[in-house]
Amino acid sequence: MRTDDGSWTLVDPETQVAFHSGCGAVAETDHVYVNNGGIYERLKAHPEFAVLEFGLGTGLGLIRTIDAFRKFTVSNPEEVDNVRLRYVAIDRDWLDANILESLAHQPADLSDDFIAQRRRWDTEASSPVCWEPIRGVSVELWIDEANDAIQEIGRSGTTFDAVYYDAFDPESNEDAWTAGVIRNIVPLMKRDARLVTYCINRKVKELFRECGLEPTAVPGPPGGKREVMVARLVKQAQT
Repeated sequence: MRTDDGSWTLVDPETQVAFHSGCGAVAETDHVYVNNGGIYERLKAHPEFAVLEFGLGTGLGLIRTIDAFRKFTVSNPEEVDNVRLRYVAIDRDWLDANILESLAHQPADLSDDFIAQRRRWDTEASSPVCWEPIRGVSVELWIDEANDAIQEIGRSGTTFDAVYYDAFDPESNEDAWTAGVIRNIVPLMKRDARLVTYCINRKVKELFRECGLEPTAVPGPPGGKREVMVARLVKQAQT
């Protein structure tokens, strides 16, 4: 399906649930995840930006975040040797490389590289698989059940500046919106981390509060949802 900004997304033929908003796959991804996740502000103050994405999907969030990192280094050439992006993503299964190719995600060079890696990963024995697309960027992709992957990631001691919570909505993917999953993610968040998501219904707000997060409604992408969510650790969770 072509979305309003000209970018493409997928629609599940059985459920008719789209992977991205009809207002624009790129517009939504940039606004809800890349910008609300705070990559530019973080890199101006710290040498590394670490992202945990829950729901790799078509890889658009990954591609757009790498591109944002690249734009930062171009605008700040004196920092190119100092800054790093670490991106860890989890999903239950891969999308086929031919399907990803049909979406023609932008920028094309990163999308083409991701698709080439996706084809190579068909031969990988187990996850995680790793990728270093450009200087300063390391990617780690887990194809596994959510809590299994989260627990393994937690054992590494890695903590994250942003969590992209990009699972399908609670009606379509109830298992992703449970206290068990969110409680396992919270310890992986840095004290000033942001969890960002398009979903902002009352039950999700209550779920986040139950798990030690304080959700805040912020403006949604142009032409899309009126509000989306940024959630941060509450004071009690930071002690």
